[in-house]
Amino acid sequence: MKRSIAGRAGMVSHIVYSDGLAAVSVFIEPLPKASIAHHLSHQGAVNIFTRPVADFMVTVLGEAPAATVMQIANSLEFRGPPSR
Repeated sequence: MKRSIAGRAGMVSHIVYSDGLAAVSVFIEPLPKASIAHHLSHQGAVNIFTRPVADFMVTVLGEAPAATVMQIANSLEFRGPPSR
């Protein structure tokens, strides 16, 4: 799903993965002007990991182990548009 979020430039892509027990959300949005570094945090049982990928900021969050949200975020790479 793509959506716009108030106060943020550009569209944000939102992807949800679930095994039926736990769900993990992946948000991909344009990289803000301020520098973004890898960042792991949590709010209760929800782990959140953010990292830059090319010109995008990837945020993965869910009620999953920190290692899992980090592995999902670190597995993403930018491939660009297909060549013609």
